[in-house]
Amino acid sequence: MPEIARRTIDLDEPGAKYRAKVTAISAFLRESETSLIGEFSSLADQNADDKNAPCPDGNFYEAKVVDGEFANVATGARGSKKTLVKNGSPRIVADPELGVDVVEFNGVDQFYRLLRRATIFAKFKYDEAPGVSNAIFGNTQGSGIELYYDADKKALQLWAKVGAEYVVLDAPIKFGQYVSACGTFDGKTVVFYIDGKEVAREDRRGALVHPNQNNAMAFCFGGDVAVDGGELFFKGKLASAKLYTWALTPEQVANVSSN
Repeated sequence: MPEIARRTIDLDEPGAKYRAKVTAISAFLRESETSLIGEFSSLADQNADDKNAPCPDGNFYEAKVVDGEFANVATGARGSKKTLVKNGSPRIVADPELGVDVVEFNGVDQFYRLLRRATIFAKFKYDEAPGVSNAIFGNTQGSGIELYYDADKKALQLWAKVGAEYVVLDAPIKFGQYVSACGTFDGKTVVFYIDGKEVAREDRRGALVHPNQNNAMAFCFGGDVAVDGGELFFKGKLASAKLYTWALTPEQVANVSSN
């Protein structure tokens, strides 16, 4: 009897239906005449009933300071299984402006990494305009989605790889105060919001594409993912970051941004 072959694949979409086909290939690269075909569904999203909530929690990632540590507190089936890996020594500081603890990054070598998806949100603060480009939250390595500051354009950007190309949307932001940035994608349109208001959009049909290198299948808080760790380090304060497996409505974005 041949050995049993096993292969695990990561199914990011909760409650989705899949059709799998298994074909044997010989050492001479010849396919078998018959195949095994089966249909199945991934586990349903435990937070599916909350999709219509006025101000929903991030069901995939919801990161914030809890009991002195920056942690993922998402209650969804996928989010609850993931933990943050700290790189460097980001500081947990009390912020009198918000009345809560936030995490402060030095812009050099500090970030949190969380292993992996289509509304992305972050509430953050630059004390002054950055002199170099940097990433606040995301996972772009040839593909992915991210909130990024372009120092040359002096603009905050939403990057989203849909199909074969990136959608890049720009918006000006204010410094010395907290900014809520949010990007949504519903399979048809990428929309960028600042402080709960739409600032840019682009119609693009297709699927959101994520990095496929093993070392880059991660989201970074306070930087961008890299195959050897992180890069494009953020210097500022991050109050919260969220990731949802669906596109929030404009009303939900406004509520989350003001919360």
